[in-house]
Amino acid sequence: MMNFTITKDFGITKAQATAKARLTEIIMNALISEFGEENVAMVRTGSSTQVNEIGVRVGTINVDGFEFDFCSTLNPTIKSYKEKVTKRYTVEAFDFESARQSYSDWVTAKALEQEENEKKKAERIAKAKAIREAAKKAREEKAE
Repeated sequence: MMNFTITKDFGITKAQATAKARLTEIIMNALISEFGEENVAMVRTGSSTQVNEIGVRVGTINVDGFEFDFCSTLNPTIKSYKEKVTKRYTVEAFDFESARQSYSDWVTAKALEQEENEKKKAERIAKAKAIREAAKKAREEKAE
């Protein structure tokens, strides 16, 4: 974990830049160990506004006999510890525990939704099967 003390000579901007550089280095080293140095690099992306991001070639994909690189980009963002107010908008302070709980709640809600959808699907399938069997039985009785 990195700890910073904000001073006159080492402000929040320098602290954020230092943290992002270190985090980028850690992520790149982990990706290099997984995918190899030839598949991980800093890249520039974007059309009108170019940004530097970590690029990763995670593999290849074959489409209609043609092979293409299968890639991803990552861009670590350092979140602010305090609220920031500008003329146009307000950026709330980042609360790690609250964000963690929010994600946990989302995962739980998503699992419940998926469970409900699977239950409804099973009911629809059972109902359709019952209708088909009843129709089949009716055809057999009519044929006799």
